[in-house]
Amino acid sequence: MNSKIKQSQKEGYSVGDISAGLSYSVVKNAIQKVMKVRDVETLGDHIVVQGGTFYNDAVLRAFELTVGKEVTRPNIAGLMGAYGMALLSKEQYEVNMDMTYVSTITKLEELDNVDVKVSHVRCGRCENNCLLTVNAFSNGKKFISGNRCERGSRKCYRKLKIA
Repeated sequence: MNSKIKQSQKEGYSVGDISAGLSYSVVKNAIQKVMKVRDVETLGDHIVVQGGTFYNDAVLRAFELTVGKEVTRPNIAGLMGAYGMALLSKEQYEVNMDMTYVSTITKLEELDNVDVKVSHVRCGRCENNCLLTVNAFSNGKKFISGNRCERGSRKCYRKLKIA
């Protein structure tokens, strides 16, 4: 993908044209590979989108133009999955109220003793040279963010030997 963008720049395409192409690419991928829809007419007349990707106005417009319909984007589009899981969890809890539930989340009193060390490291496994943010917690766990490619997965972090 990155090389195609660079080639398009060399051929004189504007940033707007490249951005539009990327937006259409995201939409086509979602429709054809994620949703596995062959005919967009089967989506119906009232379409509501969800997911943080749809906060991008260009992606939303590309979706509308692709399906030929006006699409509704809730102002909480990026949180709808989390709300859905919360509702499913609540429903399961109510169905199984006789069960004992034990939280695996850190206890409130343990939060006062949490120590986080933040560092930055370059991945270097591709031309993006992603700047990774490493959050090392006192319990030995790590949270790493900042990858801009598929190589920024957990296996990449292990190979970097992040302390």
